[in-house]
Amino acid sequence: MFEGLTNKNPVPMELGVIAATDGFQITATSCTSMLGANGGTCSVWVAFAPLTSGRITGILTIPDNAAGNLHKVRLTGMGVTASPSG
Repeated sequence: MFEGLTNKNPVPMELGVIAATDGFQITATSCTSMLGANGGTCSVWVAFAPLTSGRITGILTIPDNAAGNLHKVRLTGMGVTASPSG
């Protein structure tokens, strides 16, 4: 999964540590500690690697110094149990 961030403000935006929970992992990011003003962008790639079966809900958190401060993206996936081969 890919998540793109865009700063639409006229001033640079400071980013904190971006994190994912509950079976979701950040596999790559182009985000640094500062997102440029007026359209600065960066990307976060998230993988789903559940440890249990069933519906799993996680959160991608994006802390910054903009209004609202902590932005959250809800993530969902379905974990399945692997069948034994043979």
